[in-house]
Amino acid sequence: MVKRSLYKVGEARLRDAEKARQDNQPSHEDPGGPEPGEKAQPPEFRAPYQAPMPPVYPYYPEDEIDLFEYCQVMLGYKKLILLLTLASTLLALAAAFLMTPVYRAEVLLAPVSLEEDDSKLSAFNSSQFGDILARSGISMGAGGKQIARHIATLGSRSLTTSFIEDENLMPVLFPEAEGGGSEGGKGSLGFFEGDAPTLWDAFNLFDHEIRFIDLDRSTGLLTLAIEWRDPELAAEWANSLVLRVNKLLSSQAIEEARTSISYLEKQLTKTSSVEVQQAIYRLIEAETKQIMLANVQDEYAFKVVDPAVAPQEPVKPQRPLIVVLGFLVGLIAALFIAFFHNAVVNYRKRRRETA
Repeated sequence: MVKRSLYKVGEARLRDAEKARQDNQPSHEDPGGPEPGEKAQPPEFRAPYQAPMPPVYPYYPEDEIDLFEYCQVMLGYKKLILLLTLASTLLALAAAFLMTPVYRAEVLLAPVSLEEDDSKLSAFNSSQFGDILARSGISMGAGGKQIARHIATLGSRSLTTSFIEDENLMPVLFPEAEGGGSEGGKGSLGFFEGDAPTLWDAFNLFDHEIRFIDLDRSTGLLTLAIEWRDPELAAEWANSLVLRVNKLLSSQAIEEARTSISYLEKQLTKTSSVEVQQAIYRLIEAETKQIMLANVQDEYAFKVVDPAVAPQEPVKPQRPLIVVLGFLVGLIAALFIAFFHNAVVNYRKRRRETA
C-alpha cells in the first residue's frame, strides 16, 4: 500500500514537471533553448527522502551469577567438601608436628670502627710529611673503615670451612651419612649417589640454611643468627664464630702491620732526608701501636653487644600457619572438584536431551 501511494505521488509530480516545462518552453529567439533537432532532456526525478535505518544488533542475554545455584551445588557435594577439607587439615597438622623443630640463636654485634687505622695517616695528608712521602714513592694507603671487609670475612668460605673442620661438624651436619663421610650416604642437601658429602657441600649447607647475617643500616649493628635443631649447639656456634673472626682479623692486622714496618724500615735506609725519616718514624710508631692494640683487644673487629643464648622456642615449623594453609588448600581443592563434577554432569545431561 505504501509503495503504491509513493508511485502515485511520483506520477503526479512527473506530470506537473512536464506541464511546467511546456509552459516555460523558450521561443525560437531565446538563445537559451535547445538547438533545432536536439532532444530536450526530461527533468531529473528524485525519490522522496527516507531517513537511514540504524543497524540492528542481535541481543544476547548475559549470564548472571546465581548464588542460590552455587549454594545448591555446595550442599549437594557437602560430604565430599567436608571429607577433603578435613583430610587436608589433618595431614597438615600431622606434618607440622612431625617436622623437626629448628631453633634460632642470635648474637648482636657492633662492628668496631678502626679509628687508629683511619686516622694514623690522616695527619700526614694535611701536613708537609704527606707531600714528602708522596715524592719519595712511599704509599700512604687508602685508609677508611674496614667494616665491610670484616663483615665479608664473617661470611667467607675460608672462615666457614676452617670452623667446620676444627669443630668436626661433618657428622653433625650430615647425620644420615655413615660417620658424616661414607660413600652412598644421604645428607641434608639431598641424596649422594656414590659420593660422600664434601666440605663444599658442608659450606653450602651452612651458608644457605644455618648461618644468617643481617646488618641494620640505621643503627649500624650486626646480627649473626644460627638456625639448628639443637638450641645449645646453635648458641655455641654463634658465639664461636664471633671469637674466631675476631681472632682471625686480629692476626691479619698484626701481619699487615709487621709487613708495613718492614717496608718502612727498608725505605728508611734509602733516604737521607731528615723530614722523610721523621715521617717514616711516625708511621712505624703508628704501625707498632696497631700491633699492640690487636694483641690486647679480644674484640678486635666485632664487639659483642648481646651474646647468643640457647633459645626456648623454635622458629620452624610455624605450626598454626601450616594448619591454616592445609585447611585452605583442602577447601579450595574440594570446591574445585565439586563444581567441575557438577559442570560435567550438566553437560552430559544437556547432550542427552538434545540427542
